[in-house]
Amino acid sequence: MNDALDRLCDHALSIWLDDLSRDRITSGNLAELMVAKNVTGVTTNPSIFQAAITTADVRAACDILRPVYEATRGRDGWVSIEVDPRLAHRTEATIAEAEQLWWLVEPRWPAP
Repeated sequence: MNDALDRLCDHALSIWLDDLSRDRITSGNLAELMVAKNVTGVTTNPSIFQAAITTADVRAACDILRPVYEATRGRDGWVSIEVDPRLAHRTEATIAEAEQLWWLVEPRWPAP
């Protein structure tokens, strides 16, 4: 890891990647970044989903980050997913989509 990232980690800050792709998952790059750059989480957004990311990819990223989740007892190791921003003013639709995404992405392993 480089000095700047070491200093951030020394202050208990978490490094999150804002660039999830299927290639990053299947090539092993996400796992490499966990070690080399101390990446402890990933965020996704609707524009990333337009680039052919699926809920299965988000679940795969969760599986890759599982050791971080377990080691930190759930403090880190998360992969975020956002609901469609066009639902921002439709509360019930936002809740319904969030629940559907949770069901689709929920890791199939127990919490620590």
